[in-house]
Amino acid sequence: MDRCDYRAAYLALRDAVGLAPTDATTRWAFAQCCYDIVQLDEARAALKDWQRLDGLNLEISARIALLLVMLGSAREASPLIERLLASPPRSGRTALVLVSILERLQRLDEARAITKRVELNDRSHDDDPERLMLSGILADRAGQHEEAYRYLSLALRNHKEFVRRHHVLFPFAKACDALGRYDEAYSAAEEAHSSRRAIPRTRDGRVVRGGVSVIGAHFEWM
Repeated sequence: MDRCDYRAAYLALRDAVGLAPTDATTRWAFAQCCYDIVQLDEARAALKDWQRLDGLNLEISARIALLLVMLGSAREASPLIERLLASPPRSGRTALVLVSILERLQRLDEARAITKRVELNDRSHDDDPERLMLSGILADRAGQHEEAYRYLSLALRNHKEFVRRHHVLFPFAKACDALGRYDEAYSAAEEAHSSRRAIPRTRDGRVVRGGVSVIGAHFEWM
């Protein structure tokens, strides 16, 4: 998946699930791959009995919860989310995943509070494009469009992989539009659509290379 070869990843992970059907990390990885290639029913099926999986540590719990929310199954994800909020991570990737979950659920004050803790406690993510993207989206949601523009500009500077850039470009275009930067908004939206179309598909429409980041897939602005 890191090489964006999702067809190979799908086949390998499907086999891995067959060998270790109750392993939480394997099941999440397969479900995420299915989501990335737009096989949503298969992704849902892979997570339908997540409560019975082995190895549900905080990181995997957060990733499964985010994927369930992205699949429209927020109610099913609720026990995982409440577990995470009972002792919120103060730093690291798991905290960023939780921020993404809360933002998607419109729990913006909680999302902002965790983002602030990450900024204070874990400087290793200062230049992380996903952290910058989340901060930009939260700023935009608060009407702080200049701050959103700054964060998203930095996220784009650090986000080099073309087939994934549209996840930052769409909210960046939205922030530009809010600021009256219409030429930049148009250019960003145009590049975002090009990035999205750069993911090749087979004849039946399946994505064979490309995909989305775990925290990405956000706010497709038209």
